[in-house]
Amino acid sequence: MNHEVTSDGDSDDEINEQTEDSNVSNKSRSTTSIDQKKLHPAMKSIAKLYNQKSVNQKSVNTMEKVLVSFLTVVLDHSQQKSNNNTLQIQDIQSAMIELDLEFLLPSTGINPSNKLSNQQEDKEMINDYLYED
Repeated sequence: MNHEVTSDGDSDDEINEQTEDSNVSNKSRSTTSIDQKKLHPAMKSIAKLYNQKSVNQKSVNTMEKVLVSFLTVVLDHSQQKSNNNTLQIQDIQSAMIELDLEFLLPSTGINPSNKLSNQQEDKEMINDYLYED
């Protein structure tokens, strides 16, 4: 194998290695520029997903606080009505009726004695808002 030495004093192998190194660095630079072009939209979509997740998490936390407050009020009210430390379903249902929350109860098997006419009006009002025929 003949190795020629140029006027610079470099051999052919050294020149080939330098050429290959410059080709690799050129390829990596071009790949880097492509990655940078793709990086901005990717980061934008990641930020968007993060914002949606944080909004969803805030909604879940808010709903949890509302539910805990609701259950605390209903259970405290129904426990005041019970004779001992046990709660019956009827106690909870009567507490909800007394708190004007009977529209949240199932419609079968519950007949509030003093609010029958109001219950019918509430059902009609709720149906207008929640259901479309």
